[in-house]
Amino acid sequence: MDYKLLLVLAFVHLSTGAASTYKKCEGDDGELFCAALRYEDIPRIASDKLKTFTMFNSSIHMLTKQFIQNFPNLEFFNAINSINILSEDCFKDSKLTWVSMPKNKLTGIDETILKDTAITSFDVSENKELKLYGGRYFLISDELKFLNMKSCNIKRIYTDNFAKLPELMEINLAGNMLTTLPPDAFDRNTNLYSLDLSNNKFTTLTSKPFLKLTHVEVKFHKNPWKCDMMLHPLINWLKSHQSVHDVKCEKPKGLTWEDDDLF
Repeated sequence: MDYKLLLVLAFVHLSTGAASTYKKCEGDDGELFCAALRYEDIPRIASDKLKTFTMFNSSIHMLTKQFIQNFPNLEFFNAINSINILSEDCFKDSKLTWVSMPKNKLTGIDETILKDTAITSFDVSENKELKLYGGRYFLISDELKFLNMKSCNIKRIYTDNFAKLPELMEINLAGNMLTTLPPDAFDRNTNLYSLDLSNNKFTTLTSKPFLKLTHVEVKFHKNPWKCDMMLHPLINWLKSHQSVHDVKCEKPKGLTWEDDDLF
C-alpha cells in the first residue's frame, strides 16, 4: 500500500474518533494508527492481537527488536517520518511480512536485517540520505519480492548490491540520480518482472544489465536521453522484449541509419 494512502487512512481514523485505548492512537485490536509516539507510550499499546501498525511523526528514532516484540503477531508495519536507525536484529523472530518505512532519515541499513525473516515487501522510499556501497550487498534475503527505493537520491548502483535477493520480483528505483548501471547489476535477479528506472539522469545505457531478465518490464520515462547510436542496442532490446517502450527522443537531424524507426 502506498504510504500516502496510509497517511490519509490514519488521519481519517484520528479525525473520526475510531475506537482506541490510547489518545495518541486510533484503530482496533487488529489495526492501529498512531501519531507523535514516544518510547514511554509503547507499553500502553503493546498487544499480541495487533496485525497492522502505522506510526507517523513519532519521536521514536531507533527501531529495535525489543520494540517489535511488543507486538508479537504483527504482520504489517509502517513507520513514516520517524525512524533514523534500524538495529540489525530488529525484525528477527517476528511475524512481519510487509515493512514500509518511507520518508524517514535512514542513511544505511545492515545487509542482514531481513535475513531469516518472512518479510516479502520492503519500502524505504524517500529516505533522501540512503547510501549504497561498492563491494557490499544492500540486503540479504531469500524471501524478499518487492523492494521500493524510489526517490532516495541514489547516484550509483554497484555490482553486488542486489546479488543476494534471488526471489526479487519488483524493484522501484524511480526518481533517483542514476546515470549508469553495471552490466551485471541484476544478473542474480532472474525473477524480476518489474524494474522502474524512470525519472533518473540516464542519457545513454547499454542493454547488458537486462540480458538475463527474460520476463521483466522496464520503465524508462522522464530520463534525459541523448539520442545517438550508443542508445541503439538498448532500443533494440526493448523492442524485442516489450510491446511498448518509453525511451522517447527525437532522431538527431542530419543523421541516417538503416533503421528509420530506431527512435
